[in-house]
Amino acid sequence: MDEHQHRAIARWERRWIALSGIMLAVFLGLIAYALIAEGGAIVHGGGRLQPASVTSVPLFASPGARQLSSGDYQVAVLARAFAFEPAVVDLPVGAHARFYLTSQDVLHGFMIEGTSVNIELIPGELAYFDYTFDRPGSFAVVCNEYCGINHENMIGAVRVLPEAEYRQRQAAGTLQGQAAPLTPVASTPPAATGSAGAAPAAAAPAVDGVAVYDAKCAACHQQNGEGHPGAFPPLAGHAPTLYRADRSYPLQVLLYGLQGRIVVDGQSYNNVMPAWSQLSDAELAAVATAMLEAWGNDAALPADYQPYTAADVAAERAQALTPTQVAEVRAKLGLE
Repeated sequence: MDEHQHRAIARWERRWIALSGIMLAVFLGLIAYALIAEGGAIVHGGGRLQPASVTSVPLFASPGARQLSSGDYQVAVLARAFAFEPAVVDLPVGAHARFYLTSQDVLHGFMIEGTSVNIELIPGELAYFDYTFDRPGSFAVVCNEYCGINHENMIGAVRVLPEAEYRQRQAAGTLQGQAAPLTPVASTPPAATGSAGAAPAAAAPAVDGVAVYDAKCAACHQQNGEGHPGAFPPLAGHAPTLYRADRSYPLQVLLYGLQGRIVVDGQSYNNVMPAWSQLSDAELAAVATAMLEAWGNDAALPADYQPYTAADVAAERAQALTPTQVAEVRAKLGLE
């Protein structure tokens, strides 16, 4: 091969390398544009359910949209051959929605056209993500994983309505994909205990801890606090054990989350408990107190039990623990 051929080959190599660089830059630019224009939808794993009994979980017994507070919504969608339940979900423009999804039978996809949402739904695996719909319109939902002979008909929609129209339909009862209300948590005050000279218990928190639990915790731990074996540990019967081990520990779990294998009532769990430090001190104090006093837990509380206060939570915030460190604290307390 002469010098002229070497130069020709080198020239074409440089051209191909340059073209590859340009293509890479274009792809990265498109990804950046999509993230800026549509926002990212980061999918989280919520644990393992039994596909055959997934509808026994309150969240999926009546799937659909629930309003948690002003602007915040919870949407549960169950995928099974060959439909999404519900097929159509109505939300108001500007709604911040947390979607919980799972498949009851085979592998499905969940893609909302015109957004960055594109999720693979594995049978029995709970997935969740947050998304804010900032413009009105009808966004088609398609299953983009082949799931059987009728796969092409597995479609749905998220309809984002102007606020006025949404409220009008809500008042008329014509909204689509609305879930039945969840049963409220039964919370009862603890029995009066302690010696005659003991200091009185602190006043109940002003924030409604039951409402906070309904909005933030019930999707995983269930309304009755029973959890779900292998996916979400129970709080009923178990929360007082945490309090008795160390009064600060339940607050640390709420503030910083928990990551690592634990055992509750002989059942192993190895998921990630998210941190809820974005909640106010009063909200965290209220929900921690509600979990300790609900479902008959109050009967197992020690004689010196004191409901949590916002000051208790504020004191724990200074520690700045990681979820793994919280698991280490649990191990040191002798909790499985």
